[in-house]
Amino acid sequence: MESSGRSDLSEHDEQGLQKYEEAYNLSEDALAEYNTGRQLFFENLPEGESNLEDYPFDWQTLSDTMESASEYFGEAADLFEESRQLSESPEFNEPCVRAVDWTQAHLDALSMFGDLGGPSRDWFTQRHNEAKRADSPLPPAQLLDRILGRPTESYTPLDEGTPMETPSSAETETSEETPTSDLQIVSRGFSVDDSSDEPAPYVAATIVNRGDGQSGPAELVVRWYDDDGNFLYEGGGQAELVSLAVEETWEARVYASKEQASIGDAEIEIDAEGYPIPSDENVEVQNSELQTNGTTVTITGELANTSGQELLSASAYSKIYDGDGVVLAGGHDQETDIPAEETWQFEIQWDARDRIDRVSEHVAVGYGNT
Repeated sequence: MESSGRSDLSEHDEQGLQKYEEAYNLSEDALAEYNTGRQLFFENLPEGESNLEDYPFDWQTLSDTMESASEYFGEAADLFEESRQLSESPEFNEPCVRAVDWTQAHLDALSMFGDLGGPSRDWFTQRHNEAKRADSPLPPAQLLDRILGRPTESYTPLDEGTPMETPSSAETETSEETPTSDLQIVSRGFSVDDSSDEPAPYVAATIVNRGDGQSGPAELVVRWYDDDGNFLYEGGGQAELVSLAVEETWEARVYASKEQASIGDAEIEIDAEGYPIPSDENVEVQNSELQTNGTTVTITGELANTSGQELLSASAYSKIYDGDGVVLAGGHDQETDIPAEETWQFEIQWDARDRIDRVSEHVAVGYGNT
């Protein structure tokens, strides 16, 4: 990258740009590992099969490659965020936020490669294409031009590889008949809970599944801003749900996790692009109970391994309802290496705050991966 013009940068912007360059270079390494692993995954899929049913010849290579890619993407995301925080020019905000979104899209695509066999062909294809549609990070040279107010030229995005194959016409006809979910945020609002010593900013959102099929896992993503509209950070408290049934309603709240006193506004969106998790596959939920203590809701129970073999991992998911069947919150717990016929005790907690009187019932489901 040319150094011309960098002498005009402030000390903070120079530090921010250095971090951005480091993050961008790491993103290139992450993408190279990701594309290598993607090729290995499809090379090992048996013809006509959707999953890697058995250990592929080079499963360890695939697993190591995807783990390395995940680490690189995660480190790059942290560096992009550090770049934004170190800098003082507002020109850093949009490129850094966009770059973090891009890394997160790839981390989502990599999220199931820690399990033996990895994701299904359809699941990974969908997540990869979503990652490919995300805007890749702005090259450092173009960012420098923006900071200095110079005209910027078009740039070549980082190499995402080719889009994955689309289904055949016969498969398309079948998929069109498959019920699909459509999660819509029908209302949203920013507020501050002043009932305690410290202010607690939060976003309330009502989500309804307007589709004709059950949704997959859903997560609310919140971006927090100060009173002047400056971006602070992305994230927040517990805001996930294993699924939402057709016409089911979720009245969610996401509380700020830091910088509470500086927050003046927020934006919220929902991420729910995955397929439904096969509930109670290889496991059975037993003795599930809901208890309250103050404003804390605790769901406990046992997850029995019914697969006949050791589970590499298992997850318990909960949904908490009010008396009208409205979902208030969800949560999950997970464990690894559960022997055949053994049980695992799970515990899921949620702080209901001022909604504790609405808590009425719950459901708990499980999933086990062999």
